[in-house]
Order: sequence, then structure tokens, then C-alpha cells
Amino acid sequence: MTRPTPRSRHDELLLARISAAAGRERIGRRRATYAGVAQSTHAPPAPVRWLRGLLAFARCGRPSASRSAEARLDLYEHGLTVAVKGRIHVVRYATTAAFQENTPTARIYTLTDVEGKRVVLIGRPGDSGAEEWGSEIRRALTHASETSD
Repeated sequence: MTRPTPRSRHDELLLARISAAAGRERIGRRRATYAGVAQSTHAPPAPVRWLRGLLAFARCGRPSASRSAEARLDLYEHGLTVAVKGRIHVVRYATTAAFQENTPTARIYTLTDVEGKRVVLIGRPGDSGAEEWGSEIRRALTHASETSD
């Protein structure tokens, strides 16, 4: 499990906000954390945000001038959080709509957060941790669907 130690006051505050959001949604204990660099894009009607490196959070659109921001994926017992540019999205495994697409350059997971917004995670071959978080999400989604039936 990867748990980066907060390096700054900003990192500590982000971790506190992520933990509070996860607590409100009761998604259990944190299991793993993956960090990356984000590229923000925007287009009507929905904004797009790509996380470079480990993952991507997206909604479809064209790139904007904004190129980098801190981003983070945290996996929990019953869900996950995605933090991009200060916004935190919480996904509950048992209630998300989930789709997976494999392309020659990426494995794409489209999930629905607790507010009904689409969250897209993109794992690219060779990305550190992408196969690990991808397989953990697949396992958790399978387990959640089996226990809800």
C-alpha cells in the first residue's frame, strides 16, 4: 500500500478534506493512495480533467491552458476518492455505475460518484501503480455486486 506522508500544510489540509469526505460517505478505512499530476480541460457541457501518470479524471472536452494540478486517488474498503484541483469526488462501489474500456494505450474506468457525476480513471501501460489500483477497483466492484444480490 502506498501512503505518501503529507509534505506541506497544503497536503495535510487536502488529506483532512479527503478523509472527511470519505467519513461522511462511510466508505471505510483507507487502503491505498496514488498521486499524479493533472491536466485540466474544459468544454461545454461538461468539464474534463485528465490526470497524467497514474490516473485520469475526465468528463470529455478539449484541453485548456491550465496544465498542472495536484491530483490524488485514494482507495477505501467500500469506495474511492478522486481529488483534482481541490475538488473531491467520492465513489461508493456498491452504488456506482461502472464501465471498463481497454484500448491499446490505456485501460479506462468510468464510474459514477455519489452525486451522480461521471468520474473517469485512466491507467496507462507502464504507469507506476496503474495495474495495482486498476485490479483493486475491479476486485472491489465485483465483490460489491456479488454481496448486493
